[in-house]
Amino acid sequence: MDDRNAKDKIIDTSIRMIEQQDYNKITTNHIAKKAGVSIGTLYYHFEKGKPDIIKEIVRRGYAEFLDETNLKNLTLKQLPAFLNSFLAKYLEQHRQNESFLIAAEAAFLSNRKLFKDFEYIQNELKLVPLISNVLKQLGYPQKENLDEVSKFLLFLIDSITHRHIIYEGIFFNDKDLIHFLTEFILAFIKDEL
Repeated sequence: MDDRNAKDKIIDTSIRMIEQQDYNKITTNHIAKKAGVSIGTLYYHFEKGKPDIIKEIVRRGYAEFLDETNLKNLTLKQLPAFLNSFLAKYLEQHRQNESFLIAAEAAFLSNRKLFKDFEYIQNELKLVPLISNVLKQLGYPQKENLDEVSKFLLFLIDSITHRHIIYEGIFFNDKDLIHFLTEFILAFIKDEL
């Protein structure tokens, strides 16, 4: 089995296992066995074990619709259309992975230590600095807490999207959610400009 195939097998197996059972009870040995790879191969690809596997799952999800090259020349005028497109893709990706999302949420709620893993994942993916750079590029004031503002926006989008999918009915439909988040983010940014 080549490296790419082994890595994909580990990811696919992990997703299925997390959807079917409690994340906290899954071990790297279980994942390796079900994926048909050695434990050494798993750790070769994912040095920190489960946190690195989750990081890769999340990274692949973001990579599907968050291209840094599209963000480098983003202007305030283009922001509403970008947000609508981004949020629609974000919501669709979360809907396609609803079982995994629910299982991951349950894991986080049952084991608060996993938040350290989530913080590690966020830091590794560099999402907060990415959002901070976009805000600076749009003319958002240089503040000491710009990364905190970016983290707030990231958590806001993520939290509301998760609640909308898991507890259907927060908004009448996906279009209303996208409109609300777009308007909120635009007002938030424009309030500082």
